[in-house]
Amino acid sequence: MVLCRCRLFAELYANSGAWCEKGFLMTFLRLVVDKDASFGVFQEALARVELGGVPAHYVRDGEPLAACREGTLLDGGDSSSLIVRRVPADDVKRFSQFFGGLVEGGDVARAADPGLLIVCECPRTSTRKLEKMVRDAGGDVVVMPKPARGRSVADELLDCTGLSVDAKRFLRGYAGEDFQVIVPVLSQIMLGVERGDQHRISVDNLTGRLLREGSLKPWLVEEPIFRGDGAEALRVCRRVLSGGVHPLAVAKILEKMGPLSRAASLLQVGCERREVAQALGLDVSSYQFRVLFDRARALGVAKCRMLSDVSSQLSRGLKSSTVFGGEELLLLLVPLMADVVAGRVCRVPRFVRDLPGN
Repeated sequence: MVLCRCRLFAELYANSGAWCEKGFLMTFLRLVVDKDASFGVFQEALARVELGGVPAHYVRDGEPLAACREGTLLDGGDSSSLIVRRVPADDVKRFSQFFGGLVEGGDVARAADPGLLIVCECPRTSTRKLEKMVRDAGGDVVVMPKPARGRSVADELLDCTGLSVDAKRFLRGYAGEDFQVIVPVLSQIMLGVERGDQHRISVDNLTGRLLREGSLKPWLVEEPIFRGDGAEALRVCRRVLSGGVHPLAVAKILEKMGPLSRAASLLQVGCERREVAQALGLDVSSYQFRVLFDRARALGVAKCRMLSDVSSQLSRGLKSSTVFGGEELLLLLVPLMADVVAGRVCRVPRFVRDLPGN
């Protein structure tokens, strides 16, 4: 009896159907192709969830599934494991020959029971022959999605979860164009939380997960600032700094307040969206510009100029050490930015004394 495992995949992960070409098979067989190892890690989590949360069993180089011919697994794996074989670029040809032998010998079903995931970390130009063999054997081929205009790879990954709109917005902003930074947390959530319960995960919970995963990214501070939440901005800033991030790294992220102010000024004099992007040297369809433009339009010139002033004082103060210690200055000015956004401040005090060369 032929079993379709793809129906569950589509049901669990809406909107991801464009990623893989579906097949019908008695067992689970999937080939993932991309140069970025993080994409393979994410696909491994998807495959494990599709198979009911089974553990993964990694086949080492030099032992490419040979034991599967006899229906056994290597290194103590059990019959309920998803077999994962990672294939580096210089091993694709050799592995393709081996897999071709499995196909010719009629051993694919046994090798892929209960599940076989092949992850090729290389350009797709190297895997055409292997892709065809996997499809002919009834498996799926998954490649990096090509996001629609105005979307990012992070958007595509987030669509595979049951997270709330607010949680997705937070992680999308956190990742920007670097989807890799959210892969560990998304994998953890998909494997540890039922899809129907994932919408209960709060932004605060995600912040803690990111910090525990070691993803101490300085741009984590931005979210509460632009929500106008001074207390939360201070709390997040302290947690980021406690993870070893230097204050200058946070200040560098907040230097984007300068372009934000310029965008608001251009909007005030009637510039169109494309003209603003051109003046800032940004792609009008990029996620970075879309976020900046929307914030500039929402906040207006006065607030954006105050934010730029605070950011400038922060950078000068940290670089010249004319006032406070680095962390103290950062912890003072980050909540002030949130207060500016919330409209609780109408004028920015001078915290940093200008010196020659600043």
